[in-house]
Amino acid sequence: ARFKRLFQRYVHDMDQVLAETARVLVNRGNATFVVANSWVRGARFDNAKAITALGERHGLRLVKRSSRIIPDNRRYLPPPSQKGDIGSLARRM
Repeated sequence: ARFKRLFQRYVHDMDQVLAETARVLVNRGNATFVVANSWVRGARFDNAKAITALGERHGLRLVKRSSRIIPDNRRYLPPPSQKGDIGSLARRM
């Protein structure tokens, strides 16, 4: 329930960000958002899909989407653990 509320708050906050972006963006202007998907206790949250839907709701249009894998040795935080294995970071969250 706590993580559901966190995700709902994130979506609410980003809805406000995108509403303001749509309001101030000049006609035919571009905005760039860097969005990372989340893993919480082994559950994946597709933040990028949520942001895309919210943007469309405010009249914004996705022009390009790209993604990349960040190698484990270049990550700031440890990678998500394997199924069933709760790593030390996940236990703290």
